[in-house]
Amino acid sequence: MATMLWSNSLVAQDTAHQVKERTSTADFGDPVTYSARDSVVYDFADQKLYLYGDAKVAQEDMSLVAGHIVYERQKAEVYAEAIIDS
Repeated sequence: MATMLWSNSLVAQDTAHQVKERTSTADFGDPVTYSARDSVVYDFADQKLYLYGDAKVAQEDMSLVAGHIVYERQKAEVYAEAIIDS
């Protein structure tokens, strides 16, 4: 896995396209588990996590799977959208 630091963003990209799963302890309760096949980008300034390709976010008994997910840690909100496969 290659990790690069750009200004206010941490970019982690899995070159083997394997799903990597991580856990984030947010201020609003139980840990949030997230994974993505293509890449995970964390914007330090906005405290947003961007997940690309078979993205998944889960907490307790809830989960969300989409092509692209944005997780706003400060607001404890998750946005998801489909990606059209060509």
